[in-house]
Amino acid sequence: MCKVLNVSSSGYYYWRKHPVGVRQIKHDQLLTHIRQVHTQSQGRYGSPRIANELRDRGVKTS
Repeated sequence: MCKVLNVSSSGYYYWRKHPVGVRQIKHDQLLTHIRQVHTQSQGRYGSPRIANELRDRGVKTS
């Protein structure tokens, strides 16, 4: 599998051993919120309007 993905086996096992970090979890949650707003706006909102909408919903973006 490592050859197919072009990664070292030691790197793969290191990645598997360590849990997902807090920063990655927060990033994934923010991405979920962004996708929800984008979908609800039918793809019409750009980044400024999405940021405003997230702020109005109480989602911390930075």
